[in-house]
Amino acid sequence: MDGIRCCNMRIAVCGVGYTGIITAVVLCEFGHTLFCYDIDPELLDSLQNISIIEPGLDTLIQHYKDCGKLKIATDLSTLLQNIDVVFLTVPVKGQGTQDIDLSQLISLLENITPYLSRDRYLPLFLKTAVPVGTSAVLANNVSQMRPDLVPGLHYDIINNPNFMREGSAVHDLMKPDRVIFGLSQTALQEIDSLARKTIDNIFSPLQYWNVPFLYTNYETAELIKSATTGLVTIKMAYANEIEKLCNNAGIDLKVLFKGIGSDRRVSSGDLLCNAGIGGSSLPRTSRLLVESAKKFGADLSILSIALTSNKKRIQSISDKILHFFKNSDNSHNHKASVLGIAFKPLSDDIRESPSLSVIRELLNNKINVSLYDPYYLPKSFNIKNIPQDIMTNKYFSICSSAYDAVCQSDVLVIMTNWPQFAQLDMEKIKELMGSTYHTPVLFDCHNMFQQYSQSFLYIAA
Repeated sequence: MDGIRCCNMRIAVCGVGYTGIITAVVLCEFGHTLFCYDIDPELLDSLQNISIIEPGLDTLIQHYKDCGKLKIATDLSTLLQNIDVVFLTVPVKGQGTQDIDLSQLISLLENITPYLSRDRYLPLFLKTAVPVGTSAVLANNVSQMRPDLVPGLHYDIINNPNFMREGSAVHDLMKPDRVIFGLSQTALQEIDSLARKTIDNIFSPLQYWNVPFLYTNYETAELIKSATTGLVTIKMAYANEIEKLCNNAGIDLKVLFKGIGSDRRVSSGDLLCNAGIGGSSLPRTSRLLVESAKKFGADLSILSIALTSNKKRIQSISDKILHFFKNSDNSHNHKASVLGIAFKPLSDDIRESPSLSVIRELLNNKINVSLYDPYYLPKSFNIKNIPQDIMTNKYFSICSSAYDAVCQSDVLVIMTNWPQFAQLDMEKIKELMGSTYHTPVLFDCHNMFQQYSQSFLYIAA
């Protein structure tokens, strides 16, 4: 059997979506040669025409393509015969209201399994976040398909969850707080197992930087990922509820959060008021954790309450805005300007974005909505991400600048806390708005403009 390659390993990344591309680029940074495979040619094309917005990503992709370290593979059978490691990064998000769909992951593994061999060792790293118990099911599937192979000798399933934040994903994988590896019981008990040797080779730069490695079983690794996400969700929902208390009691929110976050038991990360929890990970993973817990006879009531609180938070923003229009006989002539459609700054992800919910609610009430987002300009390639029911609504428009968006607007809503919004000339904004109210209304979902509370009818949403 071939020995494990040291240093420069030939690694296949199967599934070239967001997680796959970030993983591939970072592994190139670690000194390896990457081969990207996907059954969807459009995703492979994204390596030629980079459509994922992530700071520094496009430069890294181009660099590693030019030096031959990042390559495209179109034939799975040929690819699997010439690599040392496989990373499984296919999406598992369901369609519509379905949060999880493992069919693509299971199908990929079924296609890979026939190419496992008794003549070499090929580890399969599962990078996609999955419900508790999934890794064991996948390992069992492989074992049933290939009873002639010995786990730990010919292959291993290794759960290696990612903890990337959109907008800083490359940094988060390059310099993680810790790295989790979920192993089979056999690999977990053997300190010199092939799985651990492979891990040492792939992630040697992280060991050099003294990043903690945590080895555990499949289920614990899976729960670490989802429970971490759930705790962040609870923390963010709690911050929003505390904000309501501060607004009602006249308490300085920024000082309060600084005081709370200075406690080492709490930390300041994610302790910020926001428009609501959104994106492709936090809400979905939190819901899956609640459902997964029920299957094991556990009730995660605190997380369930946090998710409900988040829904109420988003709805309350819409309700407050509509309050200013409800007494008008010709509400269709009114206008609300929305700054930000992405669920967070430095990202173009609008999946479950609170801004989408608020925009829809306003449009349904025949309020004219003008949108400005730095990543969603009128001719941007990612305009296609905006749902058609919004794009085709006659009351909706996309603007090239924040100043264009606020012209003749009654209400300004800050939905995403883009750093550049803090540099806006708010006196100019006020002049351009020309509100039908005596004072222009400013809904600030992130408390970015408290200092202008005297110039606007300021509402910390």
